Amino acid sequence: AVVDYSMPPFPQQNLHSGAECVVLLKKHAPNCKIIMVTGHEESTILYNIYEQVSIDALIVKSDFTTKIFKQLIFDNTSELIYLSPSAKKALNTIKGTLLDSKNREILMYLSNGFKIIQLQDFVSLSTSGVQKRIIKMLQEFNVSDYQELVVLAKKEGFL
Repeated sequence: AVVDYSMPPFPQQNLHSGAECVVLLKKHAPNCKIIMVTGHEESTILYNIYEQVSIDALIVKSDFTTKIFKQLIFDNTSELIYLSPSAKKALNTIKGTLLDSKNREILMYLSNGFKIIQLQDFVSLSTSGVQKRIIKMLQEFNVSDYQELVVLAKKEGFL
């Protein structure tokens, strides 16, 4: 099945995206090979599709060719998810520390005005543990303070 991630909603069946359609397909046809296509090239959207939807291929529409399509249809040996070149490039640009849900949670609290010292009550880490995670993110993103980090995380779509 070829499913468009941004397919029009079908509220009567509680389907609001291609991702929800995939869940329904897997329920009724568990052995169906599913190719997800999308016009999105944003790394965060592609990462969410890659991590949350059970698919066999993720193709950015601008990469879609008959050669790739034939390869996916007739290749039954690959157990890895096929990523089109644009999808692969976008996923490779995601910074590792922001993939960690605890780090995103820390940034979410900071973006809502909480101070580092207050976070230990919310994220099940000591203040020292929170500070170490923030320092690692500051280094990875080459920014000088956590306010700048929060702005960058929002801009990249992680918050």
